[in-house]
Amino acid sequence: MLKEIIRFVVTASVVLLACFLLVRHQSTRFAFVDMTKVYADFKLTKDLDKKLKETNQARQNILDSLSISLKMIESELKAGKKDAQLLSNYNMKREELMMRQEQFSKDFEQQSQEYNSQILKQINEKIEEYRTDKGLDIVIGANGNGFIMAGNTALDCTTGFIEFINKK
Repeated sequence: MLKEIIRFVVTASVVLLACFLLVRHQSTRFAFVDMTKVYADFKLTKDLDKKLKETNQARQNILDSLSISLKMIESELKAGKKDAQLLSNYNMKREELMMRQEQFSKDFEQQSQEYNSQILKQINEKIEEYRTDKGLDIVIGANGNGFIMAGNTALDCTTGFIEFINKK
């Protein structure tokens, strides 16, 4: 009876040890990236942000020019020059300025959304490449909004991923 108990304990121990080693060997490899930092440090984000600012500056120059033209006509009207053609020109310029402001605002929002979509699409494609390249099973996005509030820095692959994504 004692031999059977010892044999059972030894067998159970061996089985448990084998299961532990098997599970440990097949454990899921995962890491996390700080998505806020990835987005900010991604070269495409910087390039598209620069392009958006340049476009916005060009549009602002057009609006400034229209505004200056409108103020000059307004000054002439205030100086007592009550010409029907001048008043008509003033109303046309004012209308054009308001229409352009509205259109530029809509264009800016649309362009911003398109750029954001391009950036996120590229990040998602590259994170899959990175995951495969590094032999990871899961890459978790961390941004401080409840997904990962804190983590072991050994699992943080943000810097490596930023280098990877900007190199491709």
